[in-house]
Formats: sequence, C-alpha cells, structure tokens
Amino acid sequence: MNRNEAGAAAVVMRRLAGFTGWPLLSLVTPLVAMPIIARFVGDGWSGVVTAMSIGTFGSNLAIWGWSYAGPALVAQASETERARLYTESVCSRLLMLVFVLPATMIVTLLLAPTSVRLPAVLVASAFTMGALSPQWFCIGVGRPKLLGLYDTLPRVIATIASVPIMLWTQSMIAYPLLLIATLLIALWLFPRRVITTPAPSSVTLRDAWRSIRSMASIASASIVGVAYSYAPVPIATALLLSIDSSRFASADQLYRYALFAVTALGNALQGWALEVEGPAGRRRHHAAIALHAVLGLLGAAGIAFVGPWATRVLFGAQVAAGPSLTAWYAVAFLFISASTPFLRNILVPNGRQKTVLLATMTAAVLGIIVMVLAGLDNRAAGIAAGLALSEALIMAVTTLPALRVLSARYGSRMTPSGSPIHIDANLKEEGRPPHPLRKPPPSSRI
Repeated sequence: MNRNEAGAAAVVMRRLAGFTGWPLLSLVTPLVAMPIIARFVGDGWSGVVTAMSIGTFGSNLAIWGWSYAGPALVAQASETERARLYTESVCSRLLMLVFVLPATMIVTLLLAPTSVRLPAVLVASAFTMGALSPQWFCIGVGRPKLLGLYDTLPRVIATIASVPIMLWTQSMIAYPLLLIATLLIALWLFPRRVITTPAPSSVTLRDAWRSIRSMASIASASIVGVAYSYAPVPIATALLLSIDSSRFASADQLYRYALFAVTALGNALQGWALEVEGPAGRRRHHAAIALHAVLGLLGAAGIAFVGPWATRVLFGAQVAAGPSLTAWYAVAFLFISASTPFLRNILVPNGRQKTVLLATMTAAVLGIIVMVLAGLDNRAAGIAAGLALSEALIMAVTTLPALRVLSARYGSRMTPSGSPIHIDANLKEEGRPPHPLRKPPPSSRI
C-alpha cells in the first residue's frame, strides 16, 4: 500500500469511527428512556411508537431533499457557498415545517389512544422538528465531531435528563419537551459556532421556495421511502388488537435501533466513495457495497435470532415480539443495508433520481397493499412481510442500473489532463454529476 492509499484508508477509518460512534451513542441512549415509557403506557405503547413513526415521516418531509442532496453539495462547495447552502436549507426547512408540523399533530391525535394522546402529540412534534438538525451538513463536510456536538449530544442530554423527571412525575411528557428544547438550542448555536463565513447575500423566501422546487424529485423518493418504511406501526395500530399492535411496535423499535448501524456506515462511506474518480473510485464503491452486504447479513441474523429475547428484556414480557415478526424484520434489514450504497453513492449523486423514485414508489405501493391486507386479516407477521417485500423490490429494481452507472463513470477513458470522460450512452454527461439545485445541461438525462 502506497502513502496515498494509506492516507485514504486512515481518513475513512476516522470517519467511520466518528460516524459510527456518535450514532451508536444515539442508539444506546433511547434504551434508557424507552423501557420506562413502555411500562408507563402499557397498551398505549403502540400509540407512542406510532407517534414516533409519524414524527419521523414528518421530519423527512420537512427536511425535503437536503438529507440526500445536501452532503454532496456541501462536500464540493467553498466556505462561502457552504454558508449560503446552510442558510438556505434552514429557511426552506422552516417553511416546510409551517405546513408539516400541524399536519403531524392532527394525524397523531386521530390515531393515538385516548390514554396517551397528549404525550403522543408531543413526541410526534419533537421528532418532526428533528428536520432542523444540521446532521446532513456535518456529513457533507466529513466532520463527525460536529455531528456529535450539535445532533447527538443534545439528544443524549434530553433523554438522560428526562429519566428522573419521568420517574418522579410518572409521566413521559418530559421526554419530548426536553428533546424540543435541546434541538432549538443546538439550532441557535450551530451557525454561530460553525458557519463563520458569511453568506454572499441574504437568503429570501423566494430562494427557499426555489430550493424546495429544485429538490422535488430527490425529496419525493426519500419521502415515499420513509412513508412505506414507517407505515407498519400505524397500520398495525389501526387494524390489530391493542396488545398485538404493541408487540408489533416492539419488533419495529428493535429494527429502528438496528438501522442506526446502516446509517452510520452509509454516512462514513458516502463522501469517501465519491471523493475520487477512475479505478480508485471504483474500488471504493466496491468496498462500500461489500461492507453494506456484510452488515446486512450480520444484522439480519441478530434481529432474527436475538430479537424475541431482546424485546422481552427491553420492553417487558407483555409486549415482547414473537419470532415470526423478528424474522421478517430481519429480511427487511438485509435488503435495506445491501441497497444503501447503490442508492446513496451511485444513483442519486449521478443524477438518477427518477430511477430511485420509480423503484421506491413501486415498492411502496405494493408493500403497503400487502400490509393493509395482512392487517385486515389480523396477521401481524404479514404486515412485517410487506415491509420486507418493499425493501427487496427496491434492491431488485436498482441494482442493475446502479452497476451500469458505476461501470460507465469509473470505467471511462481519461483525457490528457487526467480527468475522466464519461461515455455511457445512457448518462450522456461529462465531468461531475449535475448540481441538484441547478438546472442540468441539455445533454444530461436524469
């Protein structure tokens, strides 16, 4: 291994450590609060998990396309451009929250059991406001320390501080309220401590609306994906018996915890895989694909075989998940991990948002149909199978297009100056992929 390769390996290891360590802390911290909440609310546990699902969907709706396009934009921008991008993102996300936050509150009110209606609305609100997190920016600049200081630590502080208050008051309301408070403090501090270069001009409401419109295709794929991914618990809550839906919610929570590993690995590898061109870039993409496949296999085995015991320990024997539930969630984990590098590192950065959107919409429609039919037939495992089917379909539809893009971009000949010429007839583009916030050149096909 030469010096450049050794340096690149050291960089990715540092990023992997940071982008794994902080999300791992985020993963462990809720395990302090969730068992307490589950025992407080009893049969209302599914209502609380439903509120989390609704809030997560609302957060992804409000963040729009910044979680997908933002890291790549920031990674290639100057300090001044980064300042403007961050300011524009905050304005556009606040604009989205004006519409999204009331909607999530209303939907939660309609679905949550009466016994947990108020805390469920607060939980949905807190999770929805998570859209204001600077996580995507921290990933783009490759600085996991910022992710820890302004995203993870505020959540940790809120969770730990809420535990004695919940035990004292015998109520879970302190948890969402403290989450909201720490989020707003981090939002106020981040631009003052991190964005030191002023933006070239003030960002207007028109700029915010322009960024929302320009990211419509990317955001649509993300939102549809989140919709079917978080649909199982609301469907189970609406169609199953209370105790059955609460057991289902426990399996779903375990699955969400496990997905932190996929997110951490994806965050660590995305910028690293996109930093270089040619054979070195191709090797990095192959490494990312292999690592995500290994993670998928290991995670699936853990969920399938350890899941029933883990949910019993975490949430109590009354709402522990059965083997059939955890088995289907294991299948879903395998496919979502394996497909992540194809979507995040290859298709989206190379302007293939419509491919991702088509695959996601097809998977969402078929998966949700299966979930609803299973729920109407009172089959909890069938709802989980619908989620697994959705993830498998996305993998099946996107793998071949992603491999073609990978071959075209990183298997191209070089110009005398050393820059790659992309000659794939399907891509019809040279140089870097089109800027997601700018109109692509006429020769580009997305």
